[in-house]
Amino acid sequence: MVILLSARLYRYELKLFPADPSSSQLVYRLSGELGLFAYFFAAFSVVVTLEISSFRNFAFFGIITVLLWTPIIALFILNQTSLSNIIRQSKWKKLNELQTRIEKLQESENYTDKETMETINRLLDYHDRIKATKNSAVDLRTILNFVNSLLLPLIAFILGNLDLVFNLFSKKP
Repeated sequence: MVILLSARLYRYELKLFPADPSSSQLVYRLSGELGLFAYFFAAFSVVVTLEISSFRNFAFFGIITVLLWTPIIALFILNQTSLSNIIRQSKWKKLNELQTRIEKLQESENYTDKETMETINRLLDYHDRIKATKNSAVDLRTILNFVNSLLLPLIAFILGNLDLVFNLFSKKP
C-alpha cells in the first residue's frame, strides 16, 4: 500500500506553503511517513542478513544483499520523486498565478505610474523567490538517513562474521 501511495501521490493537489512548498509541514510529514516504511524494510533486511551470514557463503550473501538493497533504493527514489512532483506542481501553480497578475498589470500599459511599476517589481521579485526554492524534499539529513538505512545490512553482516573480519585484518604480510 505504501508503494502504491508513493506512486499515486503526485496526482493529488495538496495545499502547501506557496512561497516555499518544499518547507511545508505536509512535505516533511509525508517524507517521514514514507521513509518509515523504508526503515522497516531495512530492519527486515538486517534480520535476513544476520540469518544468511551464518551460512558463510559470500556469493549467496552478495546476491541476497543486492536483492534486499535494491527495493530500499527503489522505494527511496520513488518517494522522493513523488514528493518532488508535488512540490513542483505547487510551485508552478503559484508561479502561473503571479504571471497572470503581472500580465494584467502590463496590459494596462501604465508604466509612468509609480505604484503600478512598484507592484510589478514586487510581483517579479516574489516570482523569482518562489522559482529559486528547492524542487524536492531531499536535503543532507534525508541523504544521511538513506545511507544509514543502506548500512544496516552491512553492519549486520559484519557483526554476524566478526571472526572472519578479525582473521582478515590480523593476517600479516
